[in-house]
Amino acid sequence: YRIVRTLKPINASDEIEKIQIQPGVELTQYYIPDTTVPNSVGKYVYGVQELWPNTVYFFSIRAERQILEDDQTRVLVSPWITLPVTTYMVESPDTFELMRDGTYDRCRQIKIKWRAKEYFNFEVWIRAEGQDQYTNWSSVNITNEKPDNLKDTSFKMYYGVISGLQSSTKYYIKIRNKTSRIVNSTTINDFSKFVGPIFARTEFSQVDYDQNEQLKQEELIFLDRIKIHRDEMLWTLTNTESQTQIKLRSAKVINASQYDNSDRFVIDLTGFKNKSTQKIVLIPLDLINHINNNRELLVLKSEFGEMILKPATIDSMHQTILDMKNKIGLQGSTIKDVYIRINIQKINTTSSNVSSTLSNLLVSDVTGFSIDVLGISDKEEY
Repeated sequence: YRIVRTLKPINASDEIEKIQIQPGVELTQYYIPDTTVPNSVGKYVYGVQELWPNTVYFFSIRAERQILEDDQTRVLVSPWITLPVTTYMVESPDTFELMRDGTYDRCRQIKIKWRAKEYFNFEVWIRAEGQDQYTNWSSVNITNEKPDNLKDTSFKMYYGVISGLQSSTKYYIKIRNKTSRIVNSTTINDFSKFVGPIFARTEFSQVDYDQNEQLKQEELIFLDRIKIHRDEMLWTLTNTESQTQIKLRSAKVINASQYDNSDRFVIDLTGFKNKSTQKIVLIPLDLINHINNNRELLVLKSEFGEMILKPATIDSMHQTILDMKNKIGLQGSTIKDVYIRINIQKINTTSSNVSSTLSNLLVSDVTGFSIDVLGISDKEEY
């Protein structure tokens, strides 16, 4: 008899020379039947080793007999019979559970144990609470032992200490068995199904807490420095006890808004230490034109509230603005640029601007707001 393993089924009448036998694993064997028992039908068992899990193999068998005719040997063959065989998947670990003893750092490590066959490797996957994806965790120290109850089996008990974790954090953990093979110089891995997840929480660490707080403070200081540097590029500031005035730099603001890739640019006036009752924002006419043409938003934030300048909120073709523009370059005129001045001011509810009747009904502060056109004598430097 001849047995071969192939990549696909073969036809019953295929010649052996035309069959693509799986490289390196040709299984050829002749069996001699027991002729001492007349008309016996023998049962032949053939064992195949080193197969890989979760794989389809095609085994084909035929009978071959040599006969002598006219002093020449001829081989008579039966049709091929093909049998597909699918090997089992990689067996999963079992008895997967947490361990709690004094052999690991409970603030930054988690200890697990499981039972598995001796010839497997393993992968430990974890994710922290709040994360969407599991990570194949490499910082796992795995040891094993063979207790008396597993002495006559192919199983061992495995123990894993997972390191590199954050304190005071809940983790979800799952594991799987792994085998590897090399085919044409390429490593191919086969895996079992995952077991788990189980979850565990690392304990609180005062050292980690203090370090995290320090990092947060350093990050806030760094971000504040960046914001201050950025703000100094985007505007000039005049700050007094009663008034905060911001003069925007048109080209810098336009470039910053384009770099941010956003349809809005925010001017935040709430971060100044001086809590003046009047905020003045000087906006170059070029910036107003940019907002109108590109349909962007300019947001002014202050402790009095938030104001949004939408496209066409300020009509750059308004006659008052045009009259001011026409003065640029005129003989005797000192006007070199046109700005829109926005005045935001907290109004004293006891002043003459608020009636006594309204004052008695108020449940919030009153904010005054005005817009006018300003011609200035110094041209913005780009």
